[in-house]
Amino acid sequence: MEAIERFALLRGLRAVLDAAGVTLASEEASREVTDALVAQYAGRWRMGTLWTDTFWESCKEAVRGLVLVASGPEARLARGGVGQTLVLAHPERPGELLVAPSTLFPAALFLRVPAAAAELQEALASLDPAASRPRTAVTRAFMGHSWEFSIPSPYSTDPVPAGPRELDRHFNFSPAATP
Repeated sequence: MEAIERFALLRGLRAVLDAAGVTLASEEASREVTDALVAQYAGRWRMGTLWTDTFWESCKEAVRGLVLVASGPEARLARGGVGQTLVLAHPERPGELLVAPSTLFPAALFLRVPAAAAELQEALASLDPAASRPRTAVTRAFMGHSWEFSIPSPYSTDPVPAGPRELDRHFNFSPAATP
């Protein structure tokens, strides 16, 4: 993205970002993060997410043209970790911000919020590792039969049948789930 386009985008969002209490990203940091996101989806699927071709393409499309505009507070990640929250924007959608708990989180699942301080603060607060959380209910889902789908092997990244052991290992690497 040209510096002038980034400047225009930031000028329009500056009051919102300041009111939300986030740290504006430098031009260098913005370029590094956005280039890394694009490169991340140019490669092969990675562990922890049951990728499909459609979902992978959705993630590629989601990062195309995005600009890192700010860094938020730390976010709660899977396995008790914390990461740096990212606030991103797209020049063609100045009324929308995207909030990512980390670059490892699938881009198609970034939180989309209106470009308003209250909504941005609410989205960032939902990722706060220090916030108390009500106990969540166990969710059960039927994903299909093991012979109907596969997951990437951690050794070769080639698809392998998704049996119980493989699913357990796979989800232990998820950026969005706690083992």
